[in-house]
Amino acid sequence: MSKKTNSESLDENKLDELNIEPIDGHIEPEEIEASTRTDKPNENVTSDTEEVKEEADTQETAPEQKEPENKDEQEKYKKLSETYLNQLQRLQAEFDNYRKREEKNRLGYKDLITENVIVDLLPVIDNFERAIDASKNPNTTLESFVEGIKLVTQQFDNFLSSINVQKMKVLGEKFDPAKHDAVSKMPSVDYEEDFVAQVLQNGWSLNDKVIRHAMVVVSSEKIRESKNEK
Repeated sequence: MSKKTNSESLDENKLDELNIEPIDGHIEPEEIEASTRTDKPNENVTSDTEEVKEEADTQETAPEQKEPENKDEQEKYKKLSETYLNQLQRLQAEFDNYRKREEKNRLGYKDLITENVIVDLLPVIDNFERAIDASKNPNTTLESFVEGIKLVTQQFDNFLSSINVQKMKVLGEKFDPAKHDAVSKMPSVDYEEDFVAQVLQNGWSLNDKVIRHAMVVVSSEKIRESKNEK
């Protein structure tokens, strides 16, 4: 057997130290160095990353700490709110007083109007009473009594006109449900279909506003004269 060179002895010694089985052929030193490297990651870097992540999570979940408000500011806003509340209460009290005054004035105006109406109506009532007393006199004829009632009625109509209350003249008008209440329909000699043929109860208006509908009979058709009748 030939003697081994110093270089070959050195390579075998390194293989023994690394527990690597010798193989046929030459092994370069770079290959030996690469085999000694480790694939494990740097444990210190991983640990630092996890600590940073935990710290960030802690900051996100931690409740925000509100800074204490200035006591002077709190006192200022408290006084301001009390001032506004007092002003509101005064305004409300003033409005209530105003509403009560207006209601009292309204009732006063209503009483005044009613009083004036009654004062103007009293003479009409007086004349009705005189007509009734006159009817008790044996010398009073029926004609004179009726004439007296007509005069009193005319006086009453004049009073109503003075307060803008008017009797509606609806005979011969075309039927209008806004002014007329139709009791029945019947043929008419004088009026065409759907015209007022008879007034059973007068209608009244106040300042051109209908306050009571007229009760009427409406024509169903106009009766034509036949040639034979002529």
